[in-house]
Amino acid sequence: WYSLHINCGGKAAIIGKIKYEGDEDPAGAAKFVHASENWGFNSTGHWDVTPPLNDYVANTASILTMNNTELYTSARLSPLSFTYYARCLANGNYTVKLHFAEIVFRDNRSFYSLGRRIFDVYVQEERVMKDFDIEKTAQGVNKAFVQGFKAVVMNKVLMIRFYWAGKGTTVAPKKVTYGPLISAISVDDFSAPDNGKMKTFIVVGALAFFGGKAVWEGGYQGNKEVGTMYKLFLQGVMYFLQGVLYKDSIHVFFTRDHG
Repeated sequence: WYSLHINCGGKAAIIGKIKYEGDEDPAGAAKFVHASENWGFNSTGHWDVTPPLNDYVANTASILTMNNTELYTSARLSPLSFTYYARCLANGNYTVKLHFAEIVFRDNRSFYSLGRRIFDVYVQEERVMKDFDIEKTAQGVNKAFVQGFKAVVMNKVLMIRFYWAGKGTTVAPKKVTYGPLISAISVDDFSAPDNGKMKTFIVVGALAFFGGKAVWEGGYQGNKEVGTMYKLFLQGVMYFLQGVLYKDSIHVFFTRDHG
């Protein structure tokens, strides 16, 4: 897998050419959800209320006006933490985009405007957002904010954790209104192999191999001049392949002094 898109807490949605997978499991205080063959999440934490509240998905009753509203009408949340796991990813460099919108608090003059949601975010066990306040950062409620990060996958697994460190309010606008919240997650590989480049690599490599084999079997094993020419040919092939994969290397080869 080279990408993953999740509509956290909501139904499957198509945004442009990208399909966001649905994430409607109700979760729980200590639950691992195997949502798909290549991703899942765990949720931890009891809401501080009696009787216990089993509410780990937020849904807005407001009419949203931002772009791609399908990603923000629902959200995943927890009183303590939850972690999304992307499995079976190809090792490499990825771009992670986290989509946020505060859909629980209000911006009117009622008691529902007094809450503050503050939490931390970790990507591959590194804290990338500390004391993050969605409403403050997005400059209002029901407003989208997208934060991007670079991440390296080395063991085919990408972990994104959202953690409440005890900051912010816990009883405003009502008790148990706190904890981390996420609307959608996008993971894209910015170093995925290019099929066209790979085909070129294979074709040129094959030409180099069979061309060299023909020269060798043609009786030039002991010809030093031909051997030197073939060595330069192979060197040229290597620079060509680097040019295909990394750009500008062909120029380096042809301007180099071969003495």
